[in-house]
Amino acid sequence: MEQLRTEGIITKQVKYGDNSRIYTIITKDFGKISAIGRYKTGKKLNTDLQLLTYSNFELFLGTKSMYRINETSTIQPFKNLRESLEGFAYGSYFAEIANRVSVENSPDEEFLRLFLNCLYALDKGIEAPKKIKTVFELKTASVCGYTPDLSGCSLCGKEIVFLDTLLGKGFCESCKKNPPNLLRVNETVVNAIEYICSVDIKKMFSFNATDELMTYLGIISEEYLKTQLDCEFKTLDYLKKIEEM
Repeated sequence: MEQLRTEGIITKQVKYGDNSRIYTIITKDFGKISAIGRYKTGKKLNTDLQLLTYSNFELFLGTKSMYRINETSTIQPFKNLRESLEGFAYGSYFAEIANRVSVENSPDEEFLRLFLNCLYALDKGIEAPKKIKTVFELKTASVCGYTPDLSGCSLCGKEIVFLDTLLGKGFCESCKKNPPNLLRVNETVVNAIEYICSVDIKKMFSFNATDELMTYLGIISEEYLKTQLDCEFKTLDYLKKIEEM
């Protein structure tokens, strides 16, 4: 069996037999992988394998291309997320998105860095959770190649007043098409979206916005990512219920 080392974050776990679980891990070196790990009550291994924990892994790759976890050590536990109902709801939503966009055995260090930075901001309370969510959604779309083209109306070049969330393009009042996918935008909204999508991850929270603007950006970012990925997220429904409590 081949021995491998990497670091990654646990995004899902499923019971496997009486004493094991299959873990989904977004890793630095191998992209998304599934790995079997022993579940031992009261043992340190379980601490390193909690959901939303970033750990070092020693893995064995068997003949059936199934990874087995041999040893682990925690890098960043994101402990506050698991101790907060709201924090865990946000983290679980981010994890579901990560599972959707990550590819097996295809590492994406930029997305992993984005994911970890947003979890860290949530865990430490660096920014308001809704702002972190909005930035994560738009930046994920950008990293995955779905940056919206808001430079001008895609048909005539005039100033845009609508974003088509399906086409990822802007339209003016005269050229608008596909009304079900249109969201109205203005210059302030466009500037905020373009900043988030284009700025380095280190600076992605370095902008000021009114509560009203952040609320509307949140509507756009959520709808845009769902439409571009053609996916409904179960954890998003749970998150909304938690926010309403």
